[in-house]
Amino acid sequence: MRNTIDNITRGLSNIELRDTLDCVVMTLLDTQNRIRETKDFINNAMELKRRKENKFIEMNNEMLEVLRLEEEAKAKIRALKMKRESNV
Repeated sequence: MRNTIDNITRGLSNIELRDTLDCVVMTLLDTQNRIRETKDFINNAMELKRRKENKFIEMNNEMLEVLRLEEEAKAKIRALKMKRESNV
């Protein structure tokens, strides 16, 4: 890219104009790099958010499974109590 800038500005006789153009092009390149970095940052943040959401869903499913097992255990205890009472 540096060579391209030099080729464009080499033909300019006005040194001040050449320096200004060089500065503008370098600023544009810097801006382009910052945009890329920002896009990468946003993509990483979105991926992290997606992972956290998936982890939350997993935890929620695990909690529901624990509650289901707890209800099954309570039902078995009730059944055993009823069976014991009917045997008495």
